[in-house]
Amino acid sequence: MAQESDSKPYCFVIMSFGDNLVLKDYYEFGIKTTVEELGFECIRADEIEHNERITDTIVNRIQNAHFVIADLTEERPNCYYELGFAHALGKQVIPTINKESLIHFDVKDYNFII
Repeated sequence: MAQESDSKPYCFVIMSFGDNLVLKDYYEFGIKTTVEELGFECIRADEIEHNERITDTIVNRIQNAHFVIADLTEERPNCYYELGFAHALGKQVIPTINKESLIHFDVKDYNFII
């Protein structure tokens, strides 16, 4: 599990996680591997050990991230919320989505990696 790291810059990953094996592979072998090869720590909400509200933990991690990857596959409302928060902070965000998913109106004008 990822711990808060002040010494190494990190990427916070916003995405749906659960039983979707395609997303699991995409995270493990696509996102995480690439981010770590570039010298950053890669952190996703389900990897964080914490003793506070998960929302507060996620907000803190987005605030302190070097950059954010936001995958909107499965169109989860929490992912859109977290993406909006990252945008409000002026974070560098790399948006991704599976070709089967809908890109909703308010973010349609961003350049997604599909």
